[in-house]
Amino acid sequence: MTKTHPVVIYSLYFPVIILTLYYGNVYKDIPVLTESGLFLAGLFTWTLFEYSIHRFLFHYLAETSRGKKIVYAIHGVHHEYPRDKERLFMPPVPSIIIASIFFLFFFTL
Repeated sequence: MTKTHPVVIYSLYFPVIILTLYYGNVYKDIPVLTESGLFLAGLFTWTLFEYSIHRFLFHYLAETSRGKKIVYAIHGVHHEYPRDKERLFMPPVPSIIIASIFFLFFFTL
C-alpha cells in the first residue's frame, strides 16, 4: 500500500476531472470561463494544502517510538528511497479517501 505507479494516479484522476468539469458546465450551468477560474483556484488551493501537509504533518518530529513509526510509515519511506518512482504519489486508497472527504465537504455546501 505504499507504492503506486504514476500512470495509476493519472488514469484515476483525469477522468474524474473531465467528468466534474462536464457536470459543472452541463448540469450546473457554470460557464466555461468560470469553471476555468475555479479549476485554477482549486489547483492553487490543493497545491498549498499539499505543501502544508507535507511540511507540517509528514515531517512532524515525533517523540515517542510509536509516533516515529507512524510518521515513517506515512512518509519516511519516501525519503529513504527518494529515487523510487513508485513512491512519488500517494497510493490510490488514501488518495481516494482524502479526495472524497474534500468532494463531500465542498459539494454539499
